[in-house]
Amino acid sequence: MLKVGQALLARLAAARDWGLAIYAYRGYDSSEGASRLSQLAADAPEILEQLCESERIDRGRVHIVGFSIGGYLAVRAMVGAARLQPRPPSLTLLASVNDITMVPRSFYDRLDPGDDFITHPFLADVPAPVLVVQGTKDEALMGPEQGRAIAAALGARATYLELPGVGHVELMSNEPTLTAVREFIEAHSK
Repeated sequence: MLKVGQALLARLAAARDWGLAIYAYRGYDSSEGASRLSQLAADAPEILEQLCESERIDRGRVHIVGFSIGGYLAVRAMVGAARLQPRPPSLTLLASVNDITMVPRSFYDRLDPGDDFITHPFLADVPAPVLVVQGTKDEALMGPEQGRAIAAALGARATYLELPGVGHVELMSNEPTLTAVREFIEAHSK
């Protein structure tokens, strides 16, 4: 997924002079450790702060984009940054989970209840305008209902875009998605 995410960022920037960053969270791609919810949730705002510090970037110029389970982590990063000034100016959620349980693949699956990624309780603390993009053929999330629920919970803070016939991973290479994200970021840039 890290390669897919890198390709998304390259397509998203196109000819724009945007600095872009992506990270693989614990237990995925090149990151060590176990991908347990409590650790991932604690990591998300810390990674944003480390990015701003190491790259000398004003947090007020960082637009956060999350895909799938990464959307949950993007929300957690945004909530953590909301207490600080300046805040990130926008949040984009692509095919993001609102309520999903991830069970580790192992012999012990039957004994491990997994992690419940429940985004809804954190949405009230998201201050920035949010773009929620969801495909109607999302096979991983069984349709668009999770994106709709996120947008409904955000109310007037959300701009919701539903793309007919678009699947989960396909959303990241879909040109209408990329155009919507670019326009949203540009509209909320200083």
